[in-house]
Amino acid sequence: MKVSALWITKNEAANIARSIESVKAVADEVVVVDTGSADDTVAIAEKLGARVAHFEWVDDFSAARNWALDQVDGDVVIFMDADEWFLPALKTQDRKTLTDKFANPNLMGVMVQRTNIDPDFDVIIAQDEVFRILRGKGAMRYRGIIHEYPVPTGGRHSEKTTLPKWNIQHTGYSQEVGPGKQRRNRELLQQAMDTLPDNVLKGLYHYYLMRENRGLGDDDDALKHLLWLLEHPKLIRQFMHDYVDVATNFVADSFRLAELKREWVCRKQVYNAIVPATREVLKNHPISVVVELYYQSLFHHDDTLLLEQVDGTVAKAEKLRAGESTGMGDYFRVVVVLYTAAAEAAWRRGQREKALEYATKALQQTEAVMLPETISVLLRCVRGVPAVDIIMFLNRILPVEKRWTQERLMANLQFEGFTEVYAYYAKQLLDTGMAQKSDFWYLMIVLGKPAEAAAAARQARGSTDANVVQRTLFLAAAASGDEGLFRRYQDDMGPYAPPLELMFTGATRGNVNLNLVLENYHLVAFAGGRPAAMRLLAHLKNMQHYIFMTQANYYMSAGLYAELLAEVHWQPPQDDIVARLTLAECQMHAGNQSGALWQLQTLPATTGLHDRFFDLCAALALTAQNDAVHQAATALYASYRAPYEEWVDWQDAVATSTVMEADTQKQRKALAQMTLDELTALVPDTMEPFVGQQVIARQAAAIYAENKCCHAACQCQCRLLSFDSTRTQAQAELAEMFRALKNEALAQELERLARQ
Repeated sequence: MKVSALWITKNEAANIARSIESVKAVADEVVVVDTGSADDTVAIAEKLGARVAHFEWVDDFSAARNWALDQVDGDVVIFMDADEWFLPALKTQDRKTLTDKFANPNLMGVMVQRTNIDPDFDVIIAQDEVFRILRGKGAMRYRGIIHEYPVPTGGRHSEKTTLPKWNIQHTGYSQEVGPGKQRRNRELLQQAMDTLPDNVLKGLYHYYLMRENRGLGDDDDALKHLLWLLEHPKLIRQFMHDYVDVATNFVADSFRLAELKREWVCRKQVYNAIVPATREVLKNHPISVVVELYYQSLFHHDDTLLLEQVDGTVAKAEKLRAGESTGMGDYFRVVVVLYTAAAEAAWRRGQREKALEYATKALQQTEAVMLPETISVLLRCVRGVPAVDIIMFLNRILPVEKRWTQERLMANLQFEGFTEVYAYYAKQLLDTGMAQKSDFWYLMIVLGKPAEAAAAARQARGSTDANVVQRTLFLAAAASGDEGLFRRYQDDMGPYAPPLELMFTGATRGNVNLNLVLENYHLVAFAGGRPAAMRLLAHLKNMQHYIFMTQANYYMSAGLYAELLAEVHWQPPQDDIVARLTLAECQMHAGNQSGALWQLQTLPATTGLHDRFFDLCAALALTAQNDAVHQAATALYASYRAPYEEWVDWQDAVATSTVMEADTQKQRKALAQMTLDELTALVPDTMEPFVGQQVIARQAAAIYAENKCCHAACQCQCRLLSFDSTRTQAQAELAEMFRALKNEALAQELERLARQ
């Protein structure tokens, strides 16, 4: 059985030798198809024994790959990208492992694990599996002008397997080259979309455009492509079937974007379009086991369900992962999100040891994923532990020798207020030569040398980013409370000068940038102590909500619940739901459970609810030190959760004009025969007091009625019958609906009531 190694190249002189050297031990022939290199790519390949062919580029990756396949004779083709290489390099004995796999005549390809790295930061970006080894002799052809994918010819089934011990390294997604590739990909995909009908390839390209836009930071445009996909669930199912190895990444990417933009996305639509398809198509893949719990943790914040099921669910997934199932995709990222959500849920419930366990599990899943929120909850769990023990613990569970890890860790250490631990890692960056100038200056300020840091920053004005210099000068003066330092460098501070002038004198000659002050508050608090930070905010007028939230976020992240209650005396007004929930959370953690309960009990009457309300009710019920608080918190949760979920469904319908459930035959028959007494029995005594619910109910009723979902429309209108201001209109609209249902008797009675 002959093995061919194949590449398509253009200006890959820096990469091609490493790639060829890692594969040639198992290959009978090495072929490079060059598309117009202007560097030494061709000469390097020929020197290593490759046969070089030339192809004129036509902006179509499949055309190039299929032409390249025609240039090789192998029964098995290892088709690599030039910026990929096997690590460790393949050896002669690996050839038998490979050819034994293809002794199965039905096997069309082999998936290989790939580790995407950024060499500049010595960091793993992501891990996935790629289709790099396929049956030759015309058995496979590529489809798609970009993100091309091999499919069997002649309608054969694409049976695949994995080589779990083989690993490819890849640098194509690094910060240096990744954005350029993404912009190129986006342009080619958009050109192709203009000519495609609504078929499986168009669905796939919408996903790719969603992914490229997210990578480029354009979440709004990414959302447009997700919404298109959610409106075409059949195409989602079809491309998940046809491109199984893409499907796992699609699931994770879609959930995360939908959660980020949840006010524009119908949750039921996300669930119905993705979860059943995942169960069906990916039933032998670990992600299929965890995806439903993943959905629940992102969209429903069901802490009880998450904490009860996360360990068992991940254990089941690990059993599947232990086999040779392909399509791992973003499984690791999903598990990291699950464990992080579980850690946050356990922390809210006062289960510190459990929270630490889950945060540690999240960080140990894979080097490729390290969420800031994971580190945040982990640091909260170790607060109060001696700094040296924290450092030893972090060194054991994190790849702290890598700059990327240290930078992310230090950002969290700043916000969480871990001065000694921050200083340790900042000194490490300095000792290894990886620190930036700003790291050095911030460390000097933290160590109590603000004047020296300010002088060094001012001297570096010509060679350093102006904002970094200005921010350092601001931080040195603000954290130390040294007005003399401020006066000395006032003219060099740019937009940072007015807030400091306000801090020191109570007045300013320029406009104060509120966002600039709020964004830097935690740095001032971290470097110079809370009094200086509080003075920075003290003179901002009519900004009590923002000041309170800024202080509360820092104090609570630093575990200073009692200090916040003692030092901040502003009481949020009744209708400031976010501030009042923040205050309730702080009171609960500070041990004032009765105060937290009072905040929660008095919220629904005048404001509204959201998931944080239910998280706090559940946490208070579980941690309550007396039966009265436990019973009251439990009752609050039970009273409002079901109507709240209904309200969210109405919001989804209004925001997306999407109606998921049509009337059943039984429901429609009941509506057609309903009497006025039966309708009146559906009207609640009062409407649950969520903010804007009357408006939302009216809008949702119109959308349901327009989509002939009369049962849901009737439910909305019954809520509106509870209020004098909306009763007459609801009666008239119900009359119209029941007349359309041929329930003339009820329609006439409702019209009579509307006229009274």
